Amino acid sequence: MREVGWSVVIVGVLTSGLTAWILIPSIGSTLSSNLTTYANGVGTYISVEGSGGVILQSTIRNISAIPGVQEIYPFVVNGTYFVVHNFNTTLGTGQWHVIPLANFGVSSVLVGGPGGFPPALLTLSSGKAPGNEPAFAFEPYLEDSQPPQTDVQLGVAQEVAIGCGACANVSIVGSHFNATAVGEVAVNPLFSDIALFWNSTFMMNHLGPQLYQEEWGSNRSNYLIVKVDSVADVPRVGSAISQLLPPPFQANYDQVFAQDAQSFVTQTAPLYEIIGLISLVAVIAITFLVSHLVAGKRSWEAGMLLTQGWKWRELYSLYSYYFLMLSIVSFALAAVISVAASHFFTSTYYIFAEKVTVAAAADPFYVVTGLLLAILMSLFASWTVVQRLKRMGLDGILRAY
Repeated sequence: MREVGWSVVIVGVLTSGLTAWILIPSIGSTLSSNLTTYANGVGTYISVEGSGGVILQSTIRNISAIPGVQEIYPFVVNGTYFVVHNFNTTLGTGQWHVIPLANFGVSSVLVGGPGGFPPALLTLSSGKAPGNEPAFAFEPYLEDSQPPQTDVQLGVAQEVAIGCGACANVSIVGSHFNATAVGEVAVNPLFSDIALFWNSTFMMNHLGPQLYQEEWGSNRSNYLIVKVDSVADVPRVGSAISQLLPPPFQANYDQVFAQDAQSFVTQTAPLYEIIGLISLVAVIAITFLVSHLVAGKRSWEAGMLLTQGWKWRELYSLYSYYFLMLSIVSFALAAVISVAASHFFTSTYYIFAEKVTVAAAADPFYVVTGLLLAILMSLFASWTVVQRLKRMGLDGILRAY
């Protein structure tokens, strides 16, 4: 029973060490991988905007040729006016006149369609995206910055007019119409200067092909969003774009987010790997200590086998089988424990009002290396035990008993 107890101790120590080796680096690897994927999805965009003018097609082609640029989305930013009716009186007649005033103009874009705002970048904090209907999504600052005559809130209809910054001698195109706020856009510094988002299909039906082309034709693009391959390339590409832009256009990107994301990704996984390695080294040392204690308690067994004609090589094979069996059992337990325990390690981040949940998982690399380590530890432990017995010699072993 005493030998069984020592074997259980070895299995317990090995299991804890292999679990630490599999689980701890796997958490860092999963976290690093998921955040890298997320950062390369949301942190790799650069916006190009100016207070006026049109971005030349030659400039767009030059930007697309910059190494690291994955995609370019040119579109038109125009205005939407909230129409307020003021009631005035004509002096001397006592007559009241309703005077429509188009005021409180805000920048607006179309979502989807040729030359439209990329739908994948429209993240809502509440409500829904506008469809083929008189409806829009809006930036939350409109709730606090509009004049008291208007009330931009979800579910509230407003009389609006579409402004045309590129049309000659025309400030408003199409007729006034009522539109309802159906979605609130999550704050994103990439395009925080865009206030309203319309559905491109609805706007085409409302304005008709000719006015639509004059108002939103992509050949008059005054805004660009550039998708970069990776978050590490953002500063370099942003600097290259700035050199190609004439005033008043400028390149904007969240440099702090890009740097923080890159720093976090490059530092997280190695930290977890170091912790896992330290844990494994400590457990290996304890395992060898326990193994030598077992060998000391069972040296009589080696002495008995040697007196019966066993070779040291055969004795090494015996201990190898013994420790290998314990190592395989320990590895199986560690793999099951790591897979089960990894589900309890989750991290949740809120970035631009979007919840990102990263769930850890046992990395196959560390599972496979855990098996290899278990085998190597069994072979090395057997070798060190036999070397110790050799130094004691058969006479020393027998004198001990």
